[in-house]
Amino acid sequence: MRNLYNSNDDGTAPFYQEFLENNNYAVNLINFSDITTTNFDNFGLIIINPGSGEQGSNWGDSNAVNSIDNSNKPILGIGEDGGYAFFGELGLSIGYPNGLTTSGDSLFVPDNSSSIFNEPYRISNGTIQVYNSSVFEKRIHIGDSPPSNLTILTRSSQGSTYSSVLKEGNEYIYWGFEISPNHMTDTGKKLFLNLVYDLYSSQGNGNIPGYGLLIILSTLGITILVICVINNKKMERK
Repeated sequence: MRNLYNSNDDGTAPFYQEFLENNNYAVNLINFSDITTTNFDNFGLIIINPGSGEQGSNWGDSNAVNSIDNSNKPILGIGEDGGYAFFGELGLSIGYPNGLTTSGDSLFVPDNSSSIFNEPYRISNGTIQVYNSSVFEKRIHIGDSPPSNLTILTRSSQGSTYSSVLKEGNEYIYWGFEISPNHMTDTGKKLFLNLVYDLYSSQGNGNIPGYGLLIILSTLGITILVICVINNKKMERK
């Protein structure tokens, strides 16, 4: 396994690397400048890291954005300056300028019947604490009549018209918190891993040995993570 770590990275990359490696993924770091020349065919998922854009309204340059979007790979976007900014570049409902800046540590799950809340880990209905203390959060305004292609996975509270974890279409998921997984609760970690698994397996990659995940972790720190599956067996439900 090749690890190339750039000292200018925003500091998030090593924490996600450790977290994912501890959950059966092998992680490589490569330069952001290689995005436009990367062959995405052998990767199963792209994750946009918090802090990779600029103040939630701008993410990288158009060539990098187009290279990622044209890869036709599912994308998990994290935080305001990462996923929120990137999805805004694509004109999605889960991106800029449709958010509210706030803080929090919990989510409300209105319906846990979806596989996202059951594979590989079971997540309960109702209020769940996903961080050990209140952290920076960018919530998406979903209104009373959200678009038909928007799946409301969680709400900020019961009956709220804001959400920090949503799925748009079949290929985009937004995670609205901006802090490393080291600060997540056990439930928060399990939910995040479920989101990764949902997008990754949506392309039929669940049992393909050697099929990888690609994580874009920082445009400012010019660092990305390439993640390859170590264990080719489907994770057991907990």
